[in-house]
Amino acid sequence: IKKYRITGEEPAKTAFDKPGTTRLGNMEVVVVDAVGEYSKMMQGIFDFPSIRRLMQRKDFSMVFDAMNGVAGPFARRIFVDDLGADASSIVNGVPLPDFGGAHPDPNLKYAETLVSTMQLVDGVGTDEEKSPGG
Repeated sequence: IKKYRITGEEPAKTAFDKPGTTRLGNMEVVVVDAVGEYSKMMQGIFDFPSIRRLMQRKDFSMVFDAMNGVAGPFARRIFVDDLGADASSIVNGVPLPDFGGAHPDPNLKYAETLVSTMQLVDGVGTDEEKSPGG
């Protein structure tokens, strides 16, 4: 940033909660629907009708743990709204400044609950459970 300007205009006159363009002093403010734009982009890359059919199968289930990060609203829009997944398949979907007190790194050290959930969803057991006599 090389410089910034301050305007005397009231920001309360600008609607930041819905897409559109408005002026704030001599500035143009453009608010975009990032979730909607991302959804449109993904629909242009992936075969959403085929994925939707997969989501509707009785032998398919999924869990998306957004870990209380910014991915939650994107996941809800794409998986639930666009592809028809059950809303319960999105966990920790509300972005929180402190990630809900959890660690935001989805590795095995910090994602024990997710790993446990996925084993239940998939029916995947530990190596010990899969081994003969285990």
